Amino acid sequence: MGVHSYTLHRRDRVGRRGGGVAVYARSSLHASRWSSSVACLSALEIDWVPTRDNLVFVAAVYYPPRPTYKPDDLLSYVETTVAEISRLPLAEIVLAVDLNQL
Repeated sequence: MGVHSYTLHRRDRVGRRGGGVAVYARSSLHASRWSSSVACLSALEIDWVPTRDNLVFVAAVYYPPRPTYKPDDLLSYVETTVAEISRLPLAEIVLAVDLNQL
């Protein structure tokens, strides 16, 4: 069951119990999942959701207490995707993060 007038975008944790990230976007924004041209490790818990005709990019990011990947993997991916989005005219970026002890 979802939230009325909102669309749920989620990326579930792969290969482990629980976890994952989610973004609720108002349905009128016609948000959809965005994929970078750079491959994302399946273990990373990050999801990009652009809204307003790709003018605002919202990323939900979670770094678990005991990740199965190196911290540099996440940081490098975020840096690369932010650089890619920054090349779009007028694009704004919102990062919603839980980094624990990164």
